[in-house]
Amino acid sequence: MGMDYGPGHRGLDAVYRGEGQLLAKLSLPPHLSDTLTQYELHPSLMDSALQATIGFELSIGDAAPALLKPLMPFALQELEILGRCTPVMWAWIRTGESRGEAGKTRKFDIDLCDEQGNVRIRMKGFSTRVLEGDLNAGHPSASVQQEIADGPPVGNVLLYPVWDSVPVERGGRVPLPQDKLLVAGAYESRRRDVRDAYPEAYFFGHRPDETIEEIAHQLEAVGAVDHILWIQEEGSPASVTDDAWIEGQERGVLSCFKMIKALIRLGYSSRKLGWTVVTFQTQAVTRLDPVNPLHASLHGLAGSMAKEYPNWSTRIIDLEASGDWPADAMLALPADRRGQPWAYRNGEWYRRRLIPADAPEKAETLYKEGGVYVVIGGAGGSAKPGASTWCVPTRRRSSGLAAGRWTTASVPKRRGSLRLARSPDTFRLTPPISKPSGKHIKRSKADIRGLTASFIRPWS
Repeated sequence: MGMDYGPGHRGLDAVYRGEGQLLAKLSLPPHLSDTLTQYELHPSLMDSALQATIGFELSIGDAAPALLKPLMPFALQELEILGRCTPVMWAWIRTGESRGEAGKTRKFDIDLCDEQGNVRIRMKGFSTRVLEGDLNAGHPSASVQQEIADGPPVGNVLLYPVWDSVPVERGGRVPLPQDKLLVAGAYESRRRDVRDAYPEAYFFGHRPDETIEEIAHQLEAVGAVDHILWIQEEGSPASVTDDAWIEGQERGVLSCFKMIKALIRLGYSSRKLGWTVVTFQTQAVTRLDPVNPLHASLHGLAGSMAKEYPNWSTRIIDLEASGDWPADAMLALPADRRGQPWAYRNGEWYRRRLIPADAPEKAETLYKEGGVYVVIGGAGGSAKPGASTWCVPTRRRSSGLAAGRWTTASVPKRRGSLRLARSPDTFRLTPPISKPSGKHIKRSKADIRGLTASFIRPWS
């Protein structure tokens, strides 16, 4: 099936199959027994219930499990919590409609009961999607597998990105010569290179201020597209206070986001589509690598897109700002269903992985007493009161400017919440964060000492 579950996610004891329904017995792994009371919804039991849905894909007697493709969680319409998880539970799973191309999206309703039959959790409209593409592409290296075998990290873990030089098993060039290739982004300096490789490529020009509807109208006029080559070659502003940083996002990641939304509006979410996203020097691959971070956010957007739309074949590439255009090698790279990027430096290809990093027990904090810190994002609530104390150490008489998806009412001004102050002043900036938000912060005339970006990017 292409899934390798660790010991903490092996709570599925038995599955009993009926007509259009399953009954699965779930047990909390013994080594996790002391963690049961730490959760209302224990992740091991909840994940085991979702794993049981694979029972609908197995035929009785003539199944060939090795030929099946993994099913990935995709959406949940409704969750009702009636009680906590218990050490042993039963999951009653009913299958619903199949949607998308060849029924690749399946929907289920799941009730989790205790041993007395009392319903503790109800999930309605849980959807899965078939994972497409080459399951071996971007497979973890032996060193990464060893780290996993040593045991999963527990609690808050500090991870450090490292880049490994890797050999590349090149396949055929993608897109194919006969494919309809659409080129977008800031591509002018590479127009000739693309034209040499794909004489029939369509160069898509659009303004940053165009709406999703306008972009969708232009795409519809182009006709069916097989592959999108998004090139974003542009230098960073000289000053960190330059408004060109924000304007660059309009040309880069926000324009790409609007194109994705326009494609979805035209029905591409259920079609096969290729993506190649190319940036230049946005990643610190080697210790001495100069970094141009203006369009680094494209990696996060494209990585999330690769996971959310598995029928889209996505590869993300970061090239050197100077040097040759490795067109042949670049267009023969395999796509990565996890959205992990490739990087090209000094004639070598690199892949990124995350490794645990040991933080010093007593490190001098960069947070200054009396300063104001801007926290943008809200990943796991780290920008609002109640966050882990390691996010922002204790500083008396400090304040926070928070920007996220919560409301002002959900940011209580209580003592010790973020351990910023006895009465911290937390201001809410309505997302999306843009130039007006920056001006609002400047007008506050606060003594701004730092910025924390707490966005979520799924890595698994």
